[in-house]
Amino acid sequence: MAWTWDAPSGVYRNHTLSSDLRREAMYDVQTLKFLRPEPGYGKKKGDTLTISRVMQLPVAGRIGELDVLPNGRPAINTKSVTVSEWGFKIQTTEFESNLAYFDIHNQFQQMLRDQMALTMDLMGAAALKTTPTKYTPQAGGGVYATNGAAGGTATANLAIADLRFLRDQLRKNKAPYFRGGKFVGILSTRAARGIKNDPESRIGWHRTKTSRPSPAG
Repeated sequence: MAWTWDAPSGVYRNHTLSSDLRREAMYDVQTLKFLRPEPGYGKKKGDTLTISRVMQLPVAGRIGELDVLPNGRPAINTKSVTVSEWGFKIQTTEFESNLAYFDIHNQFQQMLRDQMALTMDLMGAAALKTTPTKYTPQAGGGVYATNGAAGGTATANLAIADLRFLRDQLRKNKAPYFRGGKFVGILSTRAARGIKNDPESRIGWHRTKTSRPSPAG
């Protein structure tokens, strides 16, 4: 039906409220699932966490049957991390809680959980960006820097050759695999577009292939 020109405004026209309270979409959380909490650390543990790392021993050498075994001790490195507190609150009143059609407390709790996940994800991403190794893809070969500063401006998209080079550098630096002998790269859609458009990625060398026996003649 169509409203006539003299229909009253206000609740006469606008009197139906949707029974579903919708939430704004949040950004995708990608970094958080690759992070893990420090075991054994929590409340009553102070505001500074000291992380210790035992370094590898040098390769052993050949000795004679009656020689005295050489001895030594592995080096131990330590690093301190200062803990900080993050927080946020939503103010509500008993008046709006009693009068609101929706249960706003449940919605606010969900929004706080979303905010916590997004905040921790951004914290993890910021920590990963502080690594001293930086790689800048450029035409004719990328620039690999180890001083914490990017070696120029990117002039090309990432390609399969870049991934091959980065994989070799990770193994050279003794970076542990994430799982199953594989590394993980967190890329935006724009950053991964060059890899997907690389003709080498369409050959299928990275895909699992199965053979099927030919039918008997």
